[in-house]
Amino acid sequence: MTFSETNVRRDVLGKFSEKLGSAPDASVLATLNDTETEARNERLVREFNQRRALLQKAGYAKATAQVAIADVRETARDEDKRTDWWNQNFATGEFAPEKAGSFALMPDDYTPGQTSGRSIEGHRRTHRMLYEGAGVSVRMPSATAIKRFSAENQNQSFDVPLSIEIDGQQVAGHVRVTKNGPNQWGVSSLGFPADKAERVAEAVSAVLESRRPSTALREVNSLIERRRERLAMAGAKVEPVASSFIDGIGYNEAGNEMYVTMHNEKTGEVRAYAYRVPRDVYHAVRNSSSPGKAYNDLVKKGGAEQVAGGKNNPVQVGYDAASNRFYNQARGFRFSRHTEADRTAKRSRTIALKRVLGVPIKD
Repeated sequence: MTFSETNVRRDVLGKFSEKLGSAPDASVLATLNDTETEARNERLVREFNQRRALLQKAGYAKATAQVAIADVRETARDEDKRTDWWNQNFATGEFAPEKAGSFALMPDDYTPGQTSGRSIEGHRRTHRMLYEGAGVSVRMPSATAIKRFSAENQNQSFDVPLSIEIDGQQVAGHVRVTKNGPNQWGVSSLGFPADKAERVAEAVSAVLESRRPSTALREVNSLIERRRERLAMAGAKVEPVASSFIDGIGYNEAGNEMYVTMHNEKTGEVRAYAYRVPRDVYHAVRNSSSPGKAYNDLVKKGGAEQVAGGKNNPVQVGYDAASNRFYNQARGFRFSRHTEADRTAKRSRTIALKRVLGVPIKD
């Protein structure tokens, strides 16, 4: 089977005109010819074309996860496999115009020397590593490269491409990472199935937080249990205060997060919120003769960032009964401030999308 416009099956999103540009780069799909069925090939082509249409129409597409083209365990020395790996991950990542607010994407040429090579912009490719254990195998940019890129971007959030073997399936996609403190990383899966998302994120977190990344996953018994314990310890114990509507407050030093619990007198429901505030604000509320008034004046009216909790907030505050701690279930992400490293990464992503998906995108 060859991959040209003439043999791609059209669906409800597939009535394209010449304005959409050329077909997806055939090199992205070449590996499938030898190893996968024609039905799976056609499904991947449709997915690429649907994403291409969405980008052309709206200029924005969420990150998605796909069946991996390049085997997770393929040697890093196989140049064709590396090309397939990077092309697929560029093509499936989130794309949003900078003015809409977007996160940097780990580039494919993040190396100290920037010597010549076969990346999108002609440099040596970012070093990738295979991390195995806890029932998963993960190939992604090395922990060293990720940490260095984070430092150069002032520890703002950014997206990292990866492929993972989990539950007997190999999937390619992205995670969003944020360094929240010494050996503390917030990681969220992007576009992965719900039954895999938490474990994917936790696997990456385990690697980044370990002093020995190469053996990190082999030292984890259960990714789900690790996630529960880590999130609980990242939170805070909430102590009662003398207030008519605030039950208690607590503070997490690493994340500069103040936790506030209240209850609904009619229903008895306990509500919990997390705000990012300096420690002196937390102390001012806690030690006030009227904690409720101090909370309203210094936190609610003071413009404090609410990072978790609330009726319409997708991120909620969790509670771990074993440790009696409340915690931010995702730890808030920080938007990029557009450093030079960030701009280089976004330029590489735009070039890749133009080449791989054939979409004339302006960022």
